[in-house]
Amino acid sequence: MELTVWHEASRITHEEAAAKTSFEPHPYVRDFCAEVGDFIVGGDGWSHVRLSVKDSAVARVRYAASKHRLVCYDPRWQAVLNPPLLRRPGAWELCFCVGHSIDDPAPGHLERAVRGLAPDNWFVALEDGDDHYVQAALTEAGYLLEIREGSAEKHWQTRVSDTDRLIHAFTAQAAGDPTWRDGFDWKGL
Repeated sequence: MELTVWHEASRITHEEAAAKTSFEPHPYVRDFCAEVGDFIVGGDGWSHVRLSVKDSAVARVRYAASKHRLVCYDPRWQAVLNPPLLRRPGAWELCFCVGHSIDDPAPGHLERAVRGLAPDNWFVALEDGDDHYVQAALTEAGYLLEIREGSAEKHWQTRVSDTDRLIHAFTAQAAGDPTWRDGFDWKGL
């Protein structure tokens, strides 16, 4: 996996990160390079760096970028991870069985994640970090869809066979529209 890391003074969107072509030098980039030098494959080491990282090391690199208050961009997913101080309050996080998470995912990220479910990547979740989530697991008969709203009493599950309905569930949840839940037969867990 290839990642690009640089400094931003304020939050940057997925689209802005994808279009980024020039970078301002910043001392945090140099500090980051000293910590993850084994993965660097490009960039100037002052304003930005490009890294080639195995999936097993992505968490380490992303942690180092966050620690140094740097933006981390994944061109494969066209997704940016802003450092904690720049994240949008209340943003959802898209998590996968395999790979790394996407902060504040766009509808396209959600669709791609659901359509990418496979036996070796069988799980996807949209979490808010406060024990509120929507998650889906691939099964032989389709999908299991769960929603939790903070407590065990507010934890439900249903079966879904239609991929487009599952995508709608994730995109509507991320948009703050709870009406998507009305079309399912929920069972308490």
